[in-house]
Amino acid sequence: DLFANELAGSLIDYTLIGTAADADAFNIDLPAAEDVYRVEGFDANDQIVLLGDAGATFAINNTGTDSIVTITETGGAVTTVTVVGVDVAEAAVVYGA
Repeated sequence: DLFANELAGSLIDYTLIGTAADADAFNIDLPAAEDVYRVEGFDANDQIVLLGDAGATFAINNTGTDSIVTITETGGAVTTVTVVGVDVAEAAVVYGA
């Protein structure tokens, strides 16, 4: 039930929209050229899944209305995920295959 889009000319590479009350997994493909994501509809049982770089590290900034997840890949590239309207717990960010 996830929806993703890429708007031409946008500062955001992809907007990922989840479904309320469903457990959604928002996949972030780290090796891809896209490095700015916006996540909407993030619920308590949802996860952000980091794909393609098991050595990547992340930091979460919950000081504002939105959570900013900054991911530093092993090669030094940085991917930013803005999760709209919620505080993201560290346990909600996991590594995938």
